[in-house]
This record gives sequence, C-alpha cells and structure tokens, in this order.
Amino acid sequence: MKLFINFLRYIFGLSLLTLSTFTFGQCPTGFPNKPINLIVPFSAGGTSDIVARLMAKKLTEQMGKPWVVENKPGGGASIGGLAVVKAAPDGYTLLLGAAGPLTMSPHITNLPYNIQTQLLPLALVTEVPNLIAVNNSVPVNNLSELIKLAQNSKPPLTYGSAGIGSTANFAGEYFKSLTKSDVTHVPYKGTSAAVTDLVGKQITFVIDNLPGLLPQVKNGSIKAIALASSQRSPELPNTPTATEAGLKGFIVTGWFGFLAPANTPNAIANCLTENIIKAAQDPETSKSLEDAGNYVRIKGSKDFARYIDEESNKWKLIAEKANIKSE
Repeated sequence: MKLFINFLRYIFGLSLLTLSTFTFGQCPTGFPNKPINLIVPFSAGGTSDIVARLMAKKLTEQMGKPWVVENKPGGGASIGGLAVVKAAPDGYTLLLGAAGPLTMSPHITNLPYNIQTQLLPLALVTEVPNLIAVNNSVPVNNLSELIKLAQNSKPPLTYGSAGIGSTANFAGEYFKSLTKSDVTHVPYKGTSAAVTDLVGKQITFVIDNLPGLLPQVKNGSIKAIALASSQRSPELPNTPTATEAGLKGFIVTGWFGFLAPANTPNAIANCLTENIIKAAQDPETSKSLEDAGNYVRIKGSKDFARYIDEESNKWKLIAEKANIKSE
C-alpha cells in the first residue's frame, strides 16, 4: 500500500511538473483581460508598421484580445521607446524594436532610457536584408571590382544614406573599415532622396534595405552587387552574399523584435514570447511577412537579448572608429 501511495504521489507530481513547464502559448489565469498595445516608434506605412500589423492580426486571433498597433514616431524612435519604458510592466504595452534604434543610436546620441536595463527582449521575428547597389555608370559588375575601385579611386567613391547615424551610414562605414578603402559619406533627408541620386548617377553606391532598392534593380535603373546578409534572397537568386563574394562577415540587416518594460513578470513575459513565436511561425503570417520583404528569423528571449548585445558591440566600434555623431 505504501508503495502504491508513493507511486501516485510520483505520478501526480510529474503531472504538475509537466503542466508547469510545458505551457507553449498558455498564459497566466486572467491574462490578457484587455487589449495589448503594440507601440511602433515609426510612422505608419513602413516595414516596421507592416510587420507590427501582420503580427498583431495573428496574435489577436491566438490570444482572444485585440492587439492594437500605435505609431509613435519621432526622436529617432526614442519617443516610442520611452513610452514603453514608462509603461506599467504588466504585459499590456509592448515595443516593436528595430535594429538601428536598439543597437546603433545608443552610441551616437543620449537616449532618455537605458536599453539594457529598462527593456526586456521577448522575441526577434524578422530580418530585412540590405543590398549593395551601384549606379549604372560605375564600371563594376561584382563586389571584388567595387572594392578594388574603392581602394584606388581618386577622388573617393561616394555612398548615400538616409542621414547621419542611419543604418546605411553605419553600413557604409563598416564597408570602408573592412575594405580599407576611402569612401565619402553623402547624407540625405531620407532613403528615397539617396536612391534618386543613385539612379541619377550623383553618388556611386548605397547599402540599404532590399525592399526599397528592389524596384530600381528590377527595372535596370541600378546594379545589384551583393547582399549584406547571411543568405541569398529569392528575389535576387543570382546576387551573391558579400561573404560569398569575398568580403567575409559583412552582414548588415535590419530586424524587428518585440520588447516589454523591464520587470515584466516571468510568467507573462514567457507567455508573450511563446505566442509571438507561434504567430510568426504561422504559415499564412510567415508568407505575408516574407512577401513584405522580410526573412522570418525567430529568436527567443535569451537569444534575442544576446543578439542585441552582439550587434550593439559591433556598431559601437564602428561609431567610434568613424566618429559618427548624431545631427
């Protein structure tokens, strides 16, 4: 009889352990009981906004409460970030964070909050590849030729960006550092102005997000040289990655992930992470994200936090070496 009772205790205890540890997509009792606010620190209509709305649609279906996307642009994305930092750590106000504001901006400007201590990474969901593209008058057809030209050109080649401190600015200085070339930065007030001058042959090259450059590549207005990503794009299957083309380690991707205020309870944070991952893995949502120019690249909370640190350290060195300072 004693043996049987111990057996029941073992089985009952194992059941409780299983229920407490395997809770994929499950939330604490009563959560959520109201809409979840997802703050996008950029204007409506951009890639970040598209990612937020596609994910919010699926998360609303999964969790039974509305996920409301709120655009709070301004301050280099710091206005939206600050709103999340100041929110109650209860899981009802989240941030759709992006690569630039989280890993580049902190090294060139004084943010009104500390990313490492005041935000809790939940999950990375997508990456956006960047493309090295040149204007049609540049006498190069591959990355090796562009690097050789950059190393020997007098006057220096020029690259355009959406402004000082933009991802394209960091990418251009990273290219300059790795290739030991002398290239000159030409900042614009937005990516579209830089692309217009690239098509017009006023600047030599840009390194910017693929979705924004793809129409000009496809209509022959500019030349695609290499992708600054870890793999080729289905949109440009014949365009190699920079690593394949000989510039090992040249990876510059935009990316988007979810973050919560620090001190959000573990049970709620885990529930959110699991639901975010589940939503991103949904076939329909995944396809919609990829159709919008994203790679679905999922990292859980710990891996995402580690990734933010790694990227931040990389861009800190570039900012210091190139003396990049905010305008």
